[in-house]
Amino acid sequence: MAFGGQVLSADEVQPGVASMIKVISVEVMMDEGTKLVTVFDPVRPGAEAETGPVPGEYLIEPGEIEINAGREVVEIEVLNVGDRTIQVRSHAHFFEVNKALSFDRRAAFGMRLDRPSGAGERFDPGVARTVRLVPFGGLRRMHGFAGLTEGGMEAREAAFARARARGYMEESE
Repeated sequence: MAFGGQVLSADEVQPGVASMIKVISVEVMMDEGTKLVTVFDPVRPGAEAETGPVPGEYLIEPGEIEINAGREVVEIEVLNVGDRTIQVRSHAHFFEVNKALSFDRRAAFGMRLDRPSGAGERFDPGVARTVRLVPFGGLRRMHGFAGLTEGGMEAREAAFARARARGYMEESE
């Protein structure tokens, strides 16, 4: 592992590569069987310090960034009636999230969490929380993880029927 961290220097790879590769893991065969060997910081610093932006780096101007600016916001109360914590990510079609979450699914159709990309919300059992939802952008075509919605807003009534049939919504909803 020590040798692995000395094979390459930042001078021997394309600019920015050293900052992108922080860990390399290799499964190796040894007399006693296979082992996973992990080398941290496998590209040692070069003779000259790297300058300029790192590949994939965001260069953001000072100030505040408002996400979902100008979008309609719906606030709904959500209760986890299950026995385990449920996490929902920002990209999920909220209408189709775990059926142990009790909320107004009609109001949530075509909506997602008003959170930055990659973020989410955690719902603990028995705890009611209010969340903010915003509409999907673009063509507003949803393909949910539960398979309730396969299409755009025109698929609404068919999605409601599937949700009722599969226990996501009460018959009265």
